[in-house]
Amino acid sequence: MAGGPVGLLQRFIRTGLFEVLITHNRFTLVDRSARELIDEAAEAGIGVVNGAPYGGGILARGPAHTSFYGYRRASDEVLRRIGRMEQLCAEYGVPLRAAALQASLRNPNISSTIVGTATIPHVEELVGLAQTDMPDELFAQLDELAAPRDEWLW
Repeated sequence: MAGGPVGLLQRFIRTGLFEVLITHNRFTLVDRSARELIDEAAEAGIGVVNGAPYGGGILARGPAHTSFYGYRRASDEVLRRIGRMEQLCAEYGVPLRAAALQASLRNPNISSTIVGTATIPHVEELVGLAQTDMPDELFAQLDELAAPRDEWLW
């Protein structure tokens, strides 16, 4: 099953009829609205695929390149937080796009992550980003910069 609204997806997984859940834009460095959904699905033995860990591109390229998150204009607060995430990653010597990808890859309840790509060089770059060494303390600090709940897509 795939979809957006977290509450609807929770109702679907509680039926026991599905084997795989695909969610998108709702478990990223910015938006954590799918965290409980992902945990609940994993506890039920449902595989979880997390799509769009870049929030539609802003977490891959930064707020200087786009002001959209999840295919809608991001609030000033979300843009400020993403800008701070980008600065923090730079302080650790890692690209924001690596941290955004690894935020999904590091979650033990996520079976796989979907990233849109169109070229072999981009796939090769993604492999490198997935293998980038990143300290746990960076992720702890990035967690604190997630958008407030009222900014999440739900």
